Amino acid sequence: MNAGLRIVFGLVALLLVAPLQAGEPAAEVSPEQVVRQRFLVAYQTAEQPERKAETVDMLRGLKEKESLRLLAGMLGDRLDLVRLRACAAITNTPDPEGYFVKPLMGALADPVPEVRVAAAEALASASVKADAIKALTFGLMSVVGQLSSEDIKREIAVVSAYDKALEKLTGDHSPERGPRGLSTHWMDYWKKHETDLRATESKLKDKDEPVRPEGLPKDSFDKKDDGKKAKN
Repeated sequence: MNAGLRIVFGLVALLLVAPLQAGEPAAEVSPEQVVRQRFLVAYQTAEQPERKAETVDMLRGLKEKESLRLLAGMLGDRLDLVRLRACAAITNTPDPEGYFVKPLMGALADPVPEVRVAAAEALASASVKADAIKALTFGLMSVVGQLSSEDIKREIAVVSAYDKALEKLTGDHSPERGPRGLSTHWMDYWKKHETDLRATESKLKDKDEPVRPEGLPKDSFDKKDDGKKAKN
């Protein structure tokens, strides 16, 4: 286990046992907290790579932030099978706020082509699309720019996965099917649509201000607002 994962596991384990220390009353344990605890035990005790990878499925579909953090951490595991399984689990885990996009962007640089393909497939389902499209576009450019006659067969699956993911995210299709043609098309698409994509996501993130019913006394937020107005 690498140092990063040891830190993640240590923090999660500390959160699990902290309420039981110093004679404090036991806090209510959520169902997901139980799952995370079982996962940690299963992962750390599994001896075979296949079995370690299987334990990642326990995190699939969970919603609490601690669960998402733990699943994202699996993208940095030293075992290829675990990283692959983590990408698959992320694909099947709701992520309305785009928590997984940045970790998956890092996985696009994984040394194992199969993991990069799996990361692209996971990004294809991203609800926060702008960063996913950008990462796949520049990732595709990087792959194509390094292609040679010796490794084109090895990397063609990666190129195809990036292209399919971009098609799913954008609804667009490149008429050029060669690696360099695909890269050019998607780079042009990104340059043309970046502003609109960012603006659309900004609107989705904006929350309407709550309407205050008449007759309620002012609270601390009102006082802060009044202070600002006074200064102005």
